Amino acid sequence: MRKEEKARILEELGDLSEEIYDELVGEFIEMVKVKVLEMKRLMGEGNFTELSKHAHFVKGASLNLRIPVLHEIARNIEIASKMETAREKVPAYMEELEMKMQELCDSSCISSE
Repeated sequence: MRKEEKARILEELGDLSEEIYDELVGEFIEMVKVKVLEMKRLMGEGNFTELSKHAHFVKGASLNLRIPVLHEIARNIEIASKMETAREKVPAYMEELEMKMQELCDSSCISSE
């Protein structure tokens, strides 16, 4: 995450310090890693009801932390999971979510570049 992006986010969030934000993002990354594994399992089982609930969690948490790319992908997973005619899109969305999560992990979302 670029320094300007983080400054904008911290301004939006108000009194939250950069240190606290970085800690929250780190905890978010760890939680979402677990959620993604669970979502993949649910997808394999065809349990789209539970899958949509996990996607909803990721969507909300990423929105709260101002990580729009993950919010949008999780939103797509949630919607597709609820629509029988769109469920064939879920595997591609899951792959995209994993890729973007890896990018977030690689950058630790706290880079000041």
